[in-house]
Amino acid sequence: ASGAPTAAGAPRLPTQGVRTGALPPLPPLDPHGTPPVLDAVTAEPPAPLPDLAALRALVRDAARRAASLLQGHVPEAHDTAADIVRFTVGAGGAHLETAAAHLGLTPLRMRHLTAAYHHGGPHGVAACLSPRPADPAVLAGAEAAIRPLRPFAEPPV
Repeated sequence: ASGAPTAAGAPRLPTQGVRTGALPPLPPLDPHGTPPVLDAVTAEPPAPLPDLAALRALVRDAARRAASLLQGHVPEAHDTAADIVRFTVGAGGAHLETAAAHLGLTPLRMRHLTAAYHHGGPHGVAACLSPRPADPAVLAGAEAAIRPLRPFAEPPV
């Protein structure tokens, strides 16, 4: 009955490849080290769920975020797009193409968003996704403020 809809219409979780019975003892907890990730799923989940590698990456990400919260670090708020970019940055880009497909972007555009996240976090992603033309008066004011700091009277380019 794995993957078959229940009476309420929701798909059932797979039971193949999941350990049953007594679980092994928990690993020793090092409060200053990497938190352990308990992983009992060994079989690929049915469609439309993400593949096993993506699920494991999500579990590792959730464990890192939970450990950070337990240490008192409050993360910045992320919208859906910024959170997907944050995940791909944390996963080392291994899931970049899948994330790009979920956001309806090209892999190149997704790389642009990861660069924006590196430089500005969720705000960098928002700025990259919602570019706005700059107000000419604001640009003129910024240029006037920078001009005295330049080593040349005129820009070299």
